[in-house]
Amino acid sequence: MQPIVRRRNGKELGNAAAAAAVCRRPMLPATFTSYSNKGIPACCPAPRHVAIDEETGQRLYWLKEVRLWDRKRPGKGNWGGQGAKARHRDQELAPTG
Repeated sequence: MQPIVRRRNGKELGNAAAAAAVCRRPMLPATFTSYSNKGIPACCPAPRHVAIDEETGQRLYWLKEVRLWDRKRPGKGNWGGQGAKARHRDQELAPTG
């Protein structure tokens, strides 16, 4: 997925690839989309899409809001049971056959 940036009503909108690219910590576009769809982390949920691009049909996010979210989002960790530590713990506890 290539980053797409559009300007509407003086606002800079971008698809998931553009949103992931403006984040200070590396992130895949699919990761950003997942965070946005699931509203995680709970303490600071990722921004939801605000428009649909008419040419490509992709969801567009307000990039200013994404930058603000990225500055205040927590780093790696458990996020109160939502993060990677919790997922790995679930995998360790899963029965193997």
